Amino acid sequence: MDIIDLRARSIEMLADDYAKSRQQRTRPISILAAIRAIRTYAPNELSDRELTDIIAVSAVRHGHVIDFDGSAAEG
Repeated sequence: MDIIDLRARSIEMLADDYAKSRQQRTRPISILAAIRAIRTYAPNELSDRELTDIIAVSAVRHGHVIDFDGSAAEG
């Protein structure tokens, strides 16, 4: 496994943790807030679009609605 794969897996784990931490499934997960949180804890070279995809997959996996409220969703 190369270094890029490890970074992406770490980001996926952070996205999972973020989704799990959102207890209220009736409120959508903000993609913009999730990107900010992930970049705060783990600065990385992934584009906003790549992070959006990772966060969205994780949110859906954990039964959340998603609010595509910024960044890649608008571009």
